[in-house]
Amino acid sequence: MDERELEAQIDQMRQTMQKLYLEDPHNPQVLEVSQSLDDLLNELTRRSITNKKK
Repeated sequence: MDERELEAQIDQMRQTMQKLYLEDPHNPQVLEVSQSLDDLLNELTRRSITNKKK
């Protein structure tokens, strides 16, 4: 997955999390999606750091 695809996936995950939260803030899926989003954001950060070192 290239950086643009990763950013698109992050945007989609944010929208999903927001939709779930607005429907029911206590839905356990909100936490699951949030954690998945964190993983994607961490990956984007890692790639950014790696690219700056090159």
